Amino acid sequence: MPRANGSGDGFVPGIGHPARILVDVLLDEGEVDAAWEAAAGRADDRQLLTPADLMRDHRPADAPGVYLRLLEPLKRSTGDQAYHEVARMLRSIRACHERLGTPEEFSRYLAALRTELKRRPKLMQILDKNGL
Repeated sequence: MPRANGSGDGFVPGIGHPARILVDVLLDEGEVDAAWEAAAGRADDRQLLTPADLMRDHRPADAPGVYLRLLEPLKRSTGDQAYHEVARMLRSIRACHERLGTPEEFSRYLAALRTELKRRPKLMQILDKNGL
């Protein structure tokens, strides 16, 4: 059945996509796993960040993909805000690998990332301060 925009997808201008609304409602209700399932393939990675953070401890294999996808565009950004966000993503990825018992996999990734971005001394300082 067509909706307000005539597409039939449930999108209503000014409200947002129904999948995003559902994810937000489920998160508000504390239904993290249900929010994750509802968001799969429908929500953007930025919206998946909250459930990934919330489920990092009990479903650590599911969360790193979100962090890694969000990290990619950040690698091309500069400035303190972007660098602190890189550190935040890396800390989250490290936490997942620690829970999974694969810290060496994270160490290899981090070493490669540091090599790739070594010409950014401010980023290296921030990573050092975050124990990365």
